[in-house]
Amino acid sequence: MPVVYHSANVDMAFQSGPCLRIGTTTLPILPPYRRYRSLSHRSVKIVMQRIKPFFRRSTPRIYRALSRARAYGEFAFRSPEIIFTRFSQTNRWGSLNSHSGIGSDLEQTTELRRMLPTFIAELQCRSVVDVPCGDYFWMSHIDLDVDRYIGADIVSALVDANRAAFGDDSHSFMVLDLTRDELPPVDLIFCRDCLVHLSYADAGCALRTIRSSRATYLLTTTYIARDRNYNIPTGSWRPINLERPPFNFPPPLKLIDERCTEGNGQFTDKHLGLWRVADLPCDKSRRIGSFRNRGTAHRDQWQ
Repeated sequence: MPVVYHSANVDMAFQSGPCLRIGTTTLPILPPYRRYRSLSHRSVKIVMQRIKPFFRRSTPRIYRALSRARAYGEFAFRSPEIIFTRFSQTNRWGSLNSHSGIGSDLEQTTELRRMLPTFIAELQCRSVVDVPCGDYFWMSHIDLDVDRYIGADIVSALVDANRAAFGDDSHSFMVLDLTRDELPPVDLIFCRDCLVHLSYADAGCALRTIRSSRATYLLTTTYIARDRNYNIPTGSWRPINLERPPFNFPPPLKLIDERCTEGNGQFTDKHLGLWRVADLPCDKSRRIGSFRNRGTAHRDQWQ
């Protein structure tokens, strides 16, 4: 089980902040306030955080447009590997329990941890690939009755830590980029909180990877009350409804209500939807998407 503790012996780049220990591996956490360059900069950030909800409610279209423009400037032309590795190193999502963010803590996964083992058993799935598996924090608190669990993630440091702490005969971990790497043959692809971070183009590539796998089922995140979807650069975030364009999934076979309480109840429609991989619509990744990250063109800016 990952444990959060404070240490003064971590790399100076992380300013002796709190760390996350996975087994015997120590991964530094950079809390949000460590990113502020000065006290005045921090004060401005606090003020902006307080007025943002009002701005979002009063002028939603302008707020969304400005957020997308800012995200595009931050993430464009960088590979998913660089983006999500940086997120893990700096604790971008602001959780002290998990490198994968607040949505992967024990509070937000209470219902999921209760229902998932029974759900998988009813499907008679004996092998599962969990992509992205993150730091395996909440998943380490449940016992899946499967013969083979494969945790896959694009962040190699998390994979190495998971492998050292949790790897055994039935649990393995691998580095995998869902937008371009082949998936191992399994019964179920569990893909929580992944497509919401990908541009249409990269989401199309990820879905093509899923469709070309030999898996039977896909269990993935969908926000069922959203009327429309919009594009983002990979690394940003937005809720998506997979039954709406441009994804156009058929109605799910089953739904798991996560009972999400993030955002003061803004995301209560967050569910995990189950589809047969064979029923997923044909590849439209060439048609959808205008934000495509261009490899490692600006790698130096992240390192």
